[in-house]
Amino acid sequence: MITREQKLVVKYYSYSVVNQESHKRYANNNEIDARVLSVFGDQIVKTAGIKGLFKKLKDLYKAFQKAPKLWTKFKQQLGIKGKNALTIYKELSEKLNEYLDEGKRLIDAKIKKIKDSSEIISFIFLYASKAPTLSSLLKKVIDVLPKIESEKLKAFKDKMLGGIKNLKQWIIAFFRKHPILRVLSIPAKAYLYWLIWTHVAEISWKITDLLKGFLGMITWEELLESLPESGLGFLVNVFFPFIPNGAILSSLKIGWNALIIPAMAIQLYYLYKNNYISKSDLGL
Repeated sequence: MITREQKLVVKYYSYSVVNQESHKRYANNNEIDARVLSVFGDQIVKTAGIKGLFKKLKDLYKAFQKAPKLWTKFKQQLGIKGKNALTIYKELSEKLNEYLDEGKRLIDAKIKKIKDSSEIISFIFLYASKAPTLSSLLKKVIDVLPKIESEKLKAFKDKMLGGIKNLKQWIIAFFRKHPILRVLSIPAKAYLYWLIWTHVAEISWKITDLLKGFLGMITWEELLESLPESGLGFLVNVFFPFIPNGAILSSLKIGWNALIIPAMAIQLYYLYKNNYISKSDLGL
């Protein structure tokens, strides 16, 4: 939700942007006034807060003014029929929210499919959601394992996890090649683009790329290629919510704390596959 105070800030920034920019040569689109711009502002605050709001509103206003054909396509994409700022404002207030909500639902569904796409990834999500209970179970079982089996478990974990360098490479390859992510619908890509643009300060997309992103007119590969490392790190946090906050830094250096959950989950997976623990032990 957005507070009354935040809505006032959005309104003030929107009017400030339009007052500063509307007299400039490129600003010929009268359909985008401060009210229309404020709809985008409300969604930015709802998604990522106030920080950087003025610059984002200014970039967005300039983008749509300089690319009127993409503004027209954007309205068509959302099913907006209005021909003046007032009617567009009324429609956009409802339909932009619906567009982003649809994208969020689709991305959440992708996360669930990723979770179920392999047993190991399922165990990582499982451990992340039940860490206190499963940590006790894991310690209890490992403490009574025969020495030879404990060594096999350690070798299995090391092979699967590999270490920081290999985990980073695995994550990058995962995003580029995973079949679930390579096929994203337009609202899903648009929502991801919106999330990254509103959260990652280092993003400096060209105006046309920014609008094409909102329209979902980009391939998954093009999106990945356009991201700075901090943007890739943000995607990791979206699709792998089990990795602790702060584990992935702006430079994508992955700390040891990011390995704790995968390492523990891999041990659980090994014990489960070798019948040391059952589904009922895991609460399944």
